[in-house]
Amino acid sequence: MTISSGSFTISAPKLLTVTGTLTNSVGNTGLVIKSSSNGNDGKLINNSSSVGATVEMSYTGGTGTGPIYHYFVPPVASMSFDNSSIYNAGVDLSLLL
Repeated sequence: MTISSGSFTISAPKLLTVTGTLTNSVGNTGLVIKSSSNGNDGKLINNSSSVGATVEMSYTGGTGTGPIYHYFVPPVASMSFDNSSIYNAGVDLSLLL
């Protein structure tokens, strides 16, 4: 599948499986994976690496008046980050590693 102009959108709750090569020459706006508030998000299954896309994510939470935090970890083999802002919030990331 090749996206060479315009954009291709995967609407929620649709699933697209690309068994061959997926190429997006347009960049992040060329492929859009939509989200819904009920958790039935659009999905893409493919074997191509480094395909630019815009991925929406809907999330809710918190019932109090204080700040609401959501922590997300992508499914990667390794990653590095600067945890200084999280450390200042009182979270010890060394427990997660």
